[in-house]
Order: sequence, then C-alpha cells, then structure tokens
Amino acid sequence: MRVGGGWNAYDTMTTLDSPNGALARDAAGVLWKHDVPAVAPAPPFTPKQRLQGDWKRYTALVGTGELGRDRSADLVARDASGQLWLHQGRRRTGPAWNPSLVPDTARTPVGGWNVYDLLV
Repeated sequence: MRVGGGWNAYDTMTTLDSPNGALARDAAGVLWKHDVPAVAPAPPFTPKQRLQGDWKRYTALVGTGELGRDRSADLVARDASGQLWLHQGRRRTGPAWNPSLVPDTARTPVGGWNVYDLLV
C-alpha cells in the first residue's frame, strides 16, 4: 500500500513498538513523529508532528520495545563515539483514546556499541 510521498526528506527512520507509529529525522537533525490513526479506515500514518531538534548527533536510531521498565516503548540511539543511549518513551498529552508515545529528551547511557555497523 502506498503510504505517501516526501519520505526522502528524512535521513533515517525507525518504527516504535506497535501501535506507536514511526519516528523520522530530517537532515537538520529534527525528529518527527508519524502516529498510527486510531480509527480505521485511514491512511497508515497521521500527518507528521515535530518533536525536537538536536538528533543529528546520533549515527543510528532504533525503536525498541519496553526497556526502561515503565511499560512504554523506548528509543535507543548511538552517537559517533559508539556510545548507546536510551531515551525512554513517555506519553504526550493528547486525546484519551490516542496519547502519543514520544522519546524523552533525557537519556541514559547504555554502553559502547561502535563494534557494530548496524543496529536493528
């Protein structure tokens, strides 16, 4: 199914644990969120929402399941030195039926992961 155009504006993308949508980073380092609509039938993703900047410092972003023991999907990010960082998921204010999950700007170091050329 065609999801839409313009995705080449991003230099990296990852999905979050279902049904939390997708994250995409543009060339300026701004992180964008594409939620999954709560009501069907609908396109696979809602229009993009700007989250925050300063994500260009990372060489890889990977959406994960719950790692922080708080029952929310999380995001791990690797910086150029190989340090892996955990950004715990947090619920952003929204409709009660669809509180958007986003990565927190606070981060926790996880360890050195520069020996790997791919994180999935």
